[in-house]
Amino acid sequence: MTQTTAPVINLNYDHRHQTRVAGDITVIFTWIITTGRPCMVLVPTSAGLTHERITPCIVPMEHAYLWDENVGDGRHCAIAAYQFAASLGFNPNNPQTLVRITSIVREHLGDLLTMPQEPDFDRPVMAEITKTDTETGKTEEAEIMGDV
Repeated sequence: MTQTTAPVINLNYDHRHQTRVAGDITVIFTWIITTGRPCMVLVPTSAGLTHERITPCIVPMEHAYLWDENVGDGRHCAIAAYQFAASLGFNPNNPQTLVRITSIVREHLGDLLTMPQEPDFDRPVMAEITKTDTETGKTEEAEIMGDV
């Protein structure tokens, strides 16, 4: 049986929604390539972003509820934080590290849940427009996509 390894996420800067640095852990918000669904990715801040050097720790939007402090699954968080710590190059047997990773994920759940749908990266932005309602002052912004 031949196994192919196609990428699941693209961590290039032009495919990110946003990036946050939490000390030695960088949190990247991007989209899963196969589904177009948002995800949060934890990587070590100091490592170069190449597949030979890091193992990204992915929290898909569909699993965000598992990390919630009130309704989440503590067992899932403990197991995932242990695996994330090992993948990030930290001591997975250090309880402080596991609590820190869990806290970082929980602190960024709002950012994950408010991500927009995946942009069409293959179509270039031709123009940006802002429409202003002169009576209310409310503005709407949009991008005009097209092929060059």
